Amino acid sequence: MKKFFLSAISLCAAAALAAGSALPASAEAAAYPDIGGGELAFTSITDYAVDGENLCAVAEGKKITVLKDGVQTVHTFGYEVDSLDYSEGKFYYSLTSSESYCVLPDVPGQLGETAEGFEPHTFSLPYTPAGSQYTYNIDGSSGNLYIWDGKSTAETKSDGKYSLLKEYGGKVYVVKTTTSLSQSSVLCTVDGTTVTDYDMTYKNYPLLEEIPEGGSAKALKAFSPAPSIKHVESADITELDLEELKEGSSLPVVSPKEHTQEGYTGNVLLLCSTDIAAIIAVGDKAYMCDASKISPLSDVTLSEPETASATVNSPEWAYSLPFISGATKLFKIETGEKVTVTKKLSSADFPQLAHDFYLVEKETGEGQTEQGYVAKEFLELASGGGYNESGSSTIGDPSPSEDDYVKTVVLVLAVVLLVLLGVGYLIWISTSGKSKKSDKPEEDVGDKK
Repeated sequence: MKKFFLSAISLCAAAALAAGSALPASAEAAAYPDIGGGELAFTSITDYAVDGENLCAVAEGKKITVLKDGVQTVHTFGYEVDSLDYSEGKFYYSLTSSESYCVLPDVPGQLGETAEGFEPHTFSLPYTPAGSQYTYNIDGSSGNLYIWDGKSTAETKSDGKYSLLKEYGGKVYVVKTTTSLSQSSVLCTVDGTTVTDYDMTYKNYPLLEEIPEGGSAKALKAFSPAPSIKHVESADITELDLEELKEGSSLPVVSPKEHTQEGYTGNVLLLCSTDIAAIIAVGDKAYMCDASKISPLSDVTLSEPETASATVNSPEWAYSLPFISGATKLFKIETGEKVTVTKKLSSADFPQLAHDFYLVEKETGEGQTEQGYVAKEFLELASGGGYNESGSSTIGDPSPSEDDYVKTVVLVLAVVLLVLLGVGYLIWISTSGKSKKSDKPEEDVGDKK
């Protein structure tokens, strides 16, 4: 009967492997988006503000687009944006419906607080930056930009209509508008006599925060008796915090700009996948990537363990995969609990793993067992004694020696002998007075007569 149960369990585990690594067809697909991005383009810039090379805000119509470290955020308002400015770490804006300035909020869709007492920068033409040898001026009718070094004839820039010349952080900026087949308005930096387009390239990192989990929460709970190592080729991968994974929510990405690796190539542990997206692991980190970037390797063969049993040395969980996370927890194991060890998965053989893992079995109390992966650090492996039917294990001494035991036995026997001699002596002393005869001779009765 026991063999029948074990066979049934093996069949169920094989079925779980077939279903666990791939999500059900009905599940909502979790697609890894194209984050390639592009370059922000504007038709008519009405104002802007800049804080160095990696942060700027551009106003056009009813929108303000903020570009920070290659990530764009768009704020939309009910009225036209009249002006923009920047001071001490904050953007300030005003709308055509109001003369007052507000602080631009971090979150789009919110109205900023009124900036009481804020005084915007003023830039009058001609303009000479402090400490600069150049003076800049713009012809209001032609839109030509004139740059004069104070000595020779001013250099003229007439490749477009220039406007909105400003200075932020010791650098000069200007807007250049051109018209060919369509109108284009570009923010530029001015360095001496050189005019260069401001870098407006961006990545679609915010799209990574909107990917539905697509059934991965259930798939990660499916026990896999044979983990799958795959190869990833030139894939963008983004870190996930699987402790925060919940059914029906978005995949919990970790600050996508800072935790996205572009063009990653290497072998990974496949946790689960759909036709178009995959959740993978390298060491103790989980990532998501485009499933089309994954190619199969040879099947993973679990090795035989050093022993058939182990004792749990700390409260821990057994996991559905050789990866420790809240999303892969299966069942609890407690300190002192005995478990059967069936297979081993070594990090020396598979560097994608953060630990050596053992596949263990635990009796459920209903005549059946459940299986899961436990990191080696949480197990004391039995040595020699093995596992018996009563559920106990004997842990042998890895360096047995009888010298100390012999000394201990001899010492104990000597103490016992001394105690016995002491007791015997006390008994002899206490009884010797009663049995001793008198030294005086008895008188003859006949002599007294």
